[in-house]
Amino acid sequence: MNFYTIEYVDGPRNVAVPMFFADKENALANACALLRAGFAVSKIVGPGFEMDAAALKGYHQSRRNGRSVDLNVA
Repeated sequence: MNFYTIEYVDGPRNVAVPMFFADKENALANACALLRAGFAVSKIVGPGFEMDAAALKGYHQSRRNGRSVDLNVA
C-alpha cells in the first residue's frame, strides 16, 4: 500500500466511505476537516501507520489547542 486511507461514515447513508491520499500529512489534515464538519472518522491507515478514531480525536484536539504532535514516535 503506497497511499493513506481515511475511512469515515457518510451520515445520511450510514455507510463507511474510504478516501485516498498520497501522504500522511494530507490525510491527517483532511481527517481533521471531516471531524470539524461533523463526520465520524473511524481510522487512517497507510504505510507503517495506523490511527484509530480515539487517537485521531486526540490528535485533532491537540492541534486545535496549538500543540505540536510528533507522529513518528514509536
